[in-house]
Amino acid sequence: MPISQNGCLRIMSHPGYPNALPVAAVMERLAPATRSSYHQFWPDDVSLLDPSIAYPGRIHGPRQLTDVFLLALAIHHGGCFVTFDTTVPWRWARRSSNGKVATRRLYLKASERQS
Repeated sequence: MPISQNGCLRIMSHPGYPNALPVAAVMERLAPATRSSYHQFWPDDVSLLDPSIAYPGRIHGPRQLTDVFLLALAIHHGGCFVTFDTTVPWRWARRSSNGKVATRRLYLKASERQS
């Protein structure tokens, strides 16, 4: 199972998540989304051990590994890395062959944030 789908299941079924659902229920909702024409499957075909993919000296701890991997995967596939996390350092991963990194940071309105 791709890492992003696994992350969706883990987060949305976590008891601390607002309106958390059982894993099976999240899977039932996620499956049709992956069949949508808006969905594009990217195989997990990059390795952080490849020096052309990531700068090891810029990864300072285990909590950064998933973010830097997903950023590298997006760069590798010419996609866009989208996150709510405002602390992601964009210089973690090497740039694509055209020298561009497509990224988007999402922000919640104060009324949408959980207290």
